This record gives sequence, C-alpha cells and structure tokens, in this order.
Amino acid sequence: MTELELMKHAKGYLDKLANGINPLDDSIAVDLPEKRADAATVQPKQRQRSTSRRDSQ
Repeated sequence: MTELELMKHAKGYLDKLANGINPLDDSIAVDLPEKRADAATVQPKQRQRSTSRRDSQ
C-alpha cells in the first residue's frame, strides 16, 4: 500500500467518523448525551511551570 493509498484510507475513516458512522462496521455511531455533558464540564489541566536555572536567577 503506497503512502497516498494509506492517506486516502485514513481520510475515509475520518470522514465516516465525522458523519457519525462507525468505520469498522458501517453502523451508526452511538452518541450518548451524558458522556458529552461530562466532557464539557471537565476543566483542562493547568500547565505547571518548570523550574530551570533561568527562573532562579
């Protein structure tokens, strides 16, 4: 399989997922509203500031 064929195949998977279709078996992907609600309430992690020599000067 060439790189172009691989990219086309991957794009097909992503297109199906974007349209709510499971690319493995072409069934409708299940969208659970409670899962989406949980994901919306999760706060992103705060980045910890690294300590380096520059910070201590």
